[in-house]
Amino acid sequence: MCSGRNAELVRSLGADDVFDYTRTDFTKNGRRYDIVFDTVGRSSFGACRGSLTGTGRYLATTGPVNYVLATWTAARGGPRVVTGMSVEKNAALAVVRDLVEAGRLRVVIDRRYPLAEAVDAHRYVEQGHKSGNVVIAVRD
Repeated sequence: MCSGRNAELVRSLGADDVFDYTRTDFTKNGRRYDIVFDTVGRSSFGACRGSLTGTGRYLATTGPVNYVLATWTAARGGPRVVTGMSVEKNAALAVVRDLVEAGRLRVVIDRRYPLAEAVDAHRYVEQGHKSGNVVIAVRD
């Protein structure tokens, strides 16, 4: 899911299917998914549940209600909410480094700000329309 202006970027990153959230509600297309990964907290398990396979997972990165839902869905079976996805950082960084060096991971940087403009960087991110990462340079 992305805005229409980011569709080509998302395709270039390897997405098989791209949905413009301003025009399409993927929960109403009749398809089932193994994973719905909500990276920005704009959906809910309730809204996505019908779009998940019987063993599907809704991966949530925000929202305290998702911790309760994770326990509830684990106990009852069927599609589940998964939260608290953390990794052993040193091992994860090594994997990311290897992917970047092999050209298998493309890092997208939308904008760069000097440290003195960190407030402006946060304001930009809070608008919710960035297309990639926003970098704050600590040094020139």
